[in-house]
Amino acid sequence: MICARCDQPMTEDESTVYDIPGATGPGVKIRAHKGRCKPPPQPRTYSYPSR
Repeated sequence: MICARCDQPMTEDESTVYDIPGATGPGVKIRAHKGRCKPPPQPRTYSYPSR
């Protein structure tokens, strides 16, 4: 299965179900890692010399 936060694969033992309440509806249930997920890679910033 895939983590809803970090889009990385995980096993049943590594996951837990979280209830996300909806503002006007029933809400959703997502599966995510029990602990913190690895942060996604940061985009590279390029610095250009000023003229």
